[in-house]
Amino acid sequence: MTNIPMARERIQHVLNVRGLGLDDWTRQMLLDALALMTRKPKPKRSLRNATPMTPELREAICRHAAQYPRKVQHEIAAHFNVSPGRVCEVLA
Repeated sequence: MTNIPMARERIQHVLNVRGLGLDDWTRQMLLDALALMTRKPKPKRSLRNATPMTPELREAICRHAAQYPRKVQHEIAAHFNVSPGRVCEVLA
């Protein structure tokens, strides 16, 4: 565990004490340091859009690939709403 939360508390305490007589430059430097000690929010992950792989879907992909041998994997993937990697796994 890091000591950053504790450091933030101490810097915040120094900033809140009125009797210290901090000059503007020092106060601004401490505020800038506090800003650097915050975590950025995690980016939101996109919702899964692909169809989950099932034995039935696996069979359908195999049949479709056999029926249309000239189709490339990314076209088959788009047809079944799965990733091209999943099509590759099924056909391997």
